[in-house]
Amino acid sequence: MKIRLFLLLFFVSFSSVGFANYLHFDGKLNQYWELDTEGMKQHCASHNPYTWQAIAQKMISVKPLQNKIPDLNQDEVMVIRNLLISAAYNRLFTHSLKLQNTKTPTVKYIWIAAGSQASVTVGHALQAGLADQYPLGSRQRKIFRRLESLHKDVPLIPLLLLSNIDRIKSLTADGNWKVYSDIYWQHLAYTACGYQEIVSLNKKLMQDEPMRASHYEKFLFVWNDMESGRYLDANKKLIYIEQHNILQPQLYDPFDAQTASALGLFNGLAKADLAGPGGRKIDSFNKYSIKHLVYPNLAHFPTRFEWQKYVVTEQALYLQELGTIPTIQAVLQPSLNESYQVINDYLLLTN
Repeated sequence: MKIRLFLLLFFVSFSSVGFANYLHFDGKLNQYWELDTEGMKQHCASHNPYTWQAIAQKMISVKPLQNKIPDLNQDEVMVIRNLLISAAYNRLFTHSLKLQNTKTPTVKYIWIAAGSQASVTVGHALQAGLADQYPLGSRQRKIFRRLESLHKDVPLIPLLLLSNIDRIKSLTADGNWKVYSDIYWQHLAYTACGYQEIVSLNKKLMQDEPMRASHYEKFLFVWNDMESGRYLDANKKLIYIEQHNILQPQLYDPFDAQTASALGLFNGLAKADLAGPGGRKIDSFNKYSIKHLVYPNLAHFPTRFEWQKYVVTEQALYLQELGTIPTIQAVLQPSLNESYQVINDYLLLTN
């Protein structure tokens, strides 16, 4: 079994990195995590947000793998779910471009494209140190080590945080999932059913969850901007909602996170993997903050929000400048290699 696992991982490592495999892996993932907004139109008349939320969760469910590999442990589930979230963002973004049926589509779902990159970066933090926790020859060590080989920025764990690292990782993974759970279903419903339906769905949630009514009310402004063609404004509003309402209390307000952020311990992860217009490099959080004479504290929401608006604006201009779907897919491909290849490793193990 160990020899078989090694050969599978070795073979896939050198046979599945090219752009030509984008469609191959997308098709394979679609067998288990189907993205079919045309088929989803059957739900448009239900006016039921919980149906859409369930569809979004099915898109990142680990159950298809757990049914085949029942002994997946907590670390594996955490990593796989993050990979599925990253892939789901990427697949929906490129899907939305294809639905426009034009050679040079308009980039609308900017935050979804950015999320496909940010979620990968979150995954690198979650993966830090995992491989070394498992014995040589184990499935977990082989797959986690291979995952590390697919990127170069697994962060070192600061000694100050070692005692709390499991809790910090848990909060980070949960924050990644909460953002996905908040915005992904909305994009699915808007893509499949349009403006009037997404307004109805958010108004339904405002009635059902009065304590969060103001949260869902903000989405009405997002989708109004989107429908009116103010795509960048819509996506900046999305950034505010997710960063202020979801991630700030979840990830940045706890004391140890405040301490780590004030010391800049995780600032190395606050960078943009995509380029700006003309291929120019987008400033990291540190560089942007220093340019604007602000101390680079990730936990300080106004500073982080200004940087993220800058990043998303640069990325939006760049993606639109690329023009065609194949060109955009080629740029997004590196961030997909981790999701597609590692999940494929698990699928191969079930054969």
